[in-house]
Amino acid sequence: MANGDSTSGTLRYFGSQLRLWRTKAGLSREQLAEAIGYSLAMVQSVELGRRMPQQSFIDAADDVLGAGGMLTAGATHLVRERVPNWFQDYLLVESEALSFGIYECMVVPGLFQTEAYARAINLESCPPLTDAEIDERVAVRLKRQEIWGRVRPPMASGVLEEAALRRIVGGPEVMKGQVLQLIELAQRRNIALQVMPTGSGTHPGISGPITLVESVDHRNLAYVEYQGGGILISEAEDVSVLAQRFGMIRARALTPDESLRFLEGLGEEL
Repeated sequence: MANGDSTSGTLRYFGSQLRLWRTKAGLSREQLAEAIGYSLAMVQSVELGRRMPQQSFIDAADDVLGAGGMLTAGATHLVRERVPNWFQDYLLVESEALSFGIYECMVVPGLFQTEAYARAINLESCPPLTDAEIDERVAVRLKRQEIWGRVRPPMASGVLEEAALRRIVGGPEVMKGQVLQLIELAQRRNIALQVMPTGSGTHPGISGPITLVESVDHRNLAYVEYQGGGILISEAEDVSVLAQRFGMIRARALTPDESLRFLEGLGEEL
């Protein structure tokens, strides 16, 4: 599924607000561009809802135009619009989630990725993404990870396949940085990471990744992805099946302590 013009409404609205604040301040597009350090073409494109403004653009414009935080406040909605339609519903649930159960067999899950790892993953997209699109996707991924910095961060239980950890994404240096971040995350009180050894053979997760989510209103949901799309599942029976599978996956994996030692050993290898 493609994003198409799904972002245009929000971008056009933000552009209209930028234009109103600029007009109110008595500035031309040229003057605003000079004041915030961006090109005239960029200012024009943002006002017309054709380009996604960077956070630095939004903050600078808010300050120069005396918007009092009104433009900056809109940035949250723009971030959601950087992702495809099929991911937006899940993203809203994820941002307020109380707990997660994550099984990943191909790559390190997005919520655990370093910036360099996320960039390397997006560099391999097919068809290729533009540099701007890559920057936006990486920014969204890092923005999602802000949930770990909440006063009361969500609980998370994650199971990663050994094969995913041994896949050298972006080169040894990038992968080493990623493993070191996983080690740091594994030592947090709210996160339990487990490794599924390749030697364990088949198990209930062989069909693909699973993400279980407890929403802010205590609903149990699940999210699964496939090539080019994803589905947020709310039907209790379907969520229950995936929860049962995740439970069996956890039981087959190394314990959190064993997994931490595995990650430490892998970090020394890289």
